[in-house]
Amino acid sequence: IRSIREEYSERWIAKTKVVIIYQNLMMALMNCFERLNIEDKEFFQRYQEVISKLYNCEYISDMEKAVLDYFLSAAELMNKKRSSYGDQQVEIALEYMDTHYGDYDLSLQLMCEKLAISVSYFSTAFKNYTGMTFIEALTKKRIEKAMELLANTSMKFYEIAELCGYNDANYFGSIFKKTVGKSPRVYVKELKNDEKRTQV
Repeated sequence: IRSIREEYSERWIAKTKVVIIYQNLMMALMNCFERLNIEDKEFFQRYQEVISKLYNCEYISDMEKAVLDYFLSAAELMNKKRSSYGDQQVEIALEYMDTHYGDYDLSLQLMCEKLAISVSYFSTAFKNYTGMTFIEALTKKRIEKAMELLANTSMKFYEIAELCGYNDANYFGSIFKKTVGKSPRVYVKELKNDEKRTQV
């Protein structure tokens, strides 16, 4: 914004052109808010007020101040909405995880691409919301589903591994043991022994 004023002063750019440049900057900000699903009627009304003010300003310094004030109010609004926005994105991610945990390629990077959000911001928001990292939550979901299938079906281990997002049965076995404390084979064996005891 300040560089526009400096260029205007040095090159004597027409005032109308400067207004259009400022207007384009403000429009880009509005589009950004729309993509982030940030809604605030008062803020959007102020956009029209600032645009009108720009055309009526006599000095470039007054135009610069009006636009800077607008951007500062945008920053305040972003900070206010930031935590709730992060929670919303995490909830969307958790819903996606519930139905796509079996996808081999599901990853933190892919999730962030789908949400159009930075990895660092999403990782922080996810940890704050769930107490786990994205990978920890995904592994927990996959192993819970695997335990469910092991308990209620007679499927092969490799079939369960594939349904739960693991294309390598050995890797699935090691993750299962690390998470549950026992291998899938031992887990199933103990379940069967428990069933026999209850039947007796």
